[in-house]
Amino acid sequence: MLDLEVFARTADTGSLSAAARGLGLTPAAASIALKRLETRLGTRLLARSTRSMRLTEEGRRYLDSVREALAALAEGEQALKQQSQGLTGLLQLAAPSDFGRNVVLGWLDEFKLEHPHIRLQLLLNDSNADLFRDTVDI
Repeated sequence: MLDLEVFARTADTGSLSAAARGLGLTPAAASIALKRLETRLGTRLLARSTRSMRLTEEGRRYLDSVREALAALAEGEQALKQQSQGLTGLLQLAAPSDFGRNVVLGWLDEFKLEHPHIRLQLLLNDSNADLFRDTVDI
């Protein structure tokens, strides 16, 4: 993945040194990553001289795929991070008064310890909740 990031950043900035700085690498490490990618693909992605750098035709075609791949990887990482945080959001519960106070409140304390990112709203009412009209989840 680092090789792809070096390539994309270099293409965006037009400078291997700038790409290296942006990724927290030395220019030599960025150059090695770029060379490793070109060797693996069997083609030059960037035409380089001591004073300039430009994408080759192959590099131009490959860059779109690299950007899509990096975006997909970032999206996957974000999904995993959110999943590892557990449940989030508002959970609205309705219960009869006695049952809510005597049973549900104790359960909610345990639930809140296991899922600290959930906001809970308990509606105690002795009439039946209409799950379609009322803003109640359970």
